[in-house]
Amino acid sequence: MINYFKLAIVSYIQIFSNLKQITNLKQNSSSNPGSNLLLNSTQRFEIKIPAIIALTAIILLCAAAPAALNYGAQAQAQTVENISFTKLRPQGMEPPAAFSKPPENIAVLYPQSMSLIYLFGVQNKVTAMPLLKLKISLHDGGFYSQADPEILTKTDIGYPAKPNVEAITGLNPGLLVSPTFQIKADDFFAKLKIPIFRVHGTFSDYKQWLEAVEKFGVIFDQKAKASQYCDYFNKTIAMTTFNAPDDAGDNDGKTALRKKAAHITLSGNNYIIAGEKSKFIKWFLKNAGCEVLDYPENTAGEIPLAIEDFVKFDPEYIFIDKTTHAGGYQKTDLPEEFWKKTKAYKENKIYFVPSDDKTCFLTNQFFVLCAPLGMLWTAKTLYPEKFKSLDLEKETREFYSKFLNINYDAMIKADISIKKDESIKKNNSVKAE
Repeated sequence: MINYFKLAIVSYIQIFSNLKQITNLKQNSSSNPGSNLLLNSTQRFEIKIPAIIALTAIILLCAAAPAALNYGAQAQAQTVENISFTKLRPQGMEPPAAFSKPPENIAVLYPQSMSLIYLFGVQNKVTAMPLLKLKISLHDGGFYSQADPEILTKTDIGYPAKPNVEAITGLNPGLLVSPTFQIKADDFFAKLKIPIFRVHGTFSDYKQWLEAVEKFGVIFDQKAKASQYCDYFNKTIAMTTFNAPDDAGDNDGKTALRKKAAHITLSGNNYIIAGEKSKFIKWFLKNAGCEVLDYPENTAGEIPLAIEDFVKFDPEYIFIDKTTHAGGYQKTDLPEEFWKKTKAYKENKIYFVPSDDKTCFLTNQFFVLCAPLGMLWTAKTLYPEKFKSLDLEKETREFYSKFLNINYDAMIKADISIKKDESIKKNNSVKAE
């Protein structure tokens, strides 16, 4: 797209130059009728060429430019170049290996796996990561300024779809953290015999995430930390598991209808409704007693929202993710008319998922790292009476202190200082007008 833009600029310069030349020629012809300065057919053709090039470049530029948020009548899979989600590799070391001591010089290619880095506090051993994808902000009190203030001094090695293999080769990492889905660079890494730790991330259920935590803990001699986190995670699951609403004392005990919910992620120019990338989130919403709009037979990474399916499903609750590693924090006031057709809109039950630092996707409470907090928030949202005594702020403060060595109050204070999205109301819900 940038090349098209450059081409258009160059062509316009050529056109301007030629038009100026034409003007001069005409002026000379008018003042000197006898002089033979009129353009011949060859000159006219030469002037048309840049115009044709510029017009073509503009058309291509417009076609390549991002449109408004995309959605359609039917759910269509999003394809990502250089990546295949059809068959996931096993989590853990590839090839299986045991380290005599915790590895140094870690290169992180997979943005989602930064969860493991900060959970186990090994960020000082990391020399390279997907810096541009992380969209880092080092504002005072924020997540990155507390957890990893030297992060911008590290080498950017790209991300799974576009790895910088030259940079990775030059680093000769003691450990490369990569996804379990297939990427074109896998064969190259295998030839270099770089030790790789593979992670599912959100392409998994909670058991697979906790498996990754346990395996990473073994590598860095932190089995106790892994066990503490997994125990807290499992305890939270037990608290927030409901087979039907009457498990939570939320109805008369005669009906056992599950609450209809839709989870949507803002990603680039798309409303993403389903896909392998949101598998983890769909699982814990179902675990909380929800019937979730999903396309389980589709193995694509991301599936954009289909209005017809969405309106037909008519969710009672809508949960919207506005902070992701791919898109950062994105603002929206949900301007489209189709939202108003849903029961969730009419009953004021559209919620934005909490992110404790909106500049850091790792603090998104529907993401794997802070998922226990997201489970508690979701349970209190769905079953306010049962969880009215739950102090979410206290739970969140203790979680960050215990597992991430982050001062939650300082992070929230810093986040408040960032300009808020005006569409977010005090109760974290979109008001029906």
